[in-house]
Amino acid sequence: LPKEMMPSTPIEVDVFTGGQILNYDFRDMIKSGKVKIVKGSTEKFTPTGLRLQDGTELEADVVVFGTGFTKSYDLFDRMLHSRLNIEEDGLYLYRNVLPPRLPNIAFVGSEISTFNNILTQALQAEWLAKVLAGKVQLPSESRMMAAVETEQAWKRSWMPGTSARASMFQLHMMKYHDRLLKDMGEKHLRKGRNFLAELLSPYCAADYAALFKKSAWALLADGEGVESSELV
Repeated sequence: LPKEMMPSTPIEVDVFTGGQILNYDFRDMIKSGKVKIVKGSTEKFTPTGLRLQDGTELEADVVVFGTGFTKSYDLFDRMLHSRLNIEEDGLYLYRNVLPPRLPNIAFVGSEISTFNNILTQALQAEWLAKVLAGKVQLPSESRMMAAVETEQAWKRSWMPGTSARASMFQLHMMKYHDRLLKDMGEKHLRKGRNFLAELLSPYCAADYAALFKKSAWALLADGEGVESSELV
């Protein structure tokens, strides 16, 4: 990339913004010249596209605004909102799911960010289901608060300050997954007897398939109407 196109944020900081690269097609298209990068600020739209503030005119069929988003908790009333104790760097929760001081409320998916969000959220849902079923015993409120405060202090001691720091577990995704599995009484080492695979092979969703199948069979046994064909 030309110098003016190089990111200004160091990669070790940028990794904590939650961005993920699904593939390198876009990079390769830039290298081959199929995609042209232009940096600038929009002045106005034209009949054929838009004009930048430096006078450059670009033809465009579609203009996409990638503005990002800001998380909102406005669905909660003011009293509940204040009791959540949302801080500048996010919402700190026990296991990133439960606010220790607020019973009967839980967050699945919204307060966690890893390199495999769908898998992480599925494990959170499994964990919460076992909590609600009484199969996972929660610590006392004070011990949950202590765990939350310890994690908060740890993150603030080294992790770049962002509005979502509380939810960030990219580099520690496996430790987080292991913690949920241990709470549930499940094996956190999922590669079977293959020691080398356990040591060298990356984990993926397939490594947890047996866990989710077991939960589906449990629903079937409880008469929840899960079809056996869905479990294959």
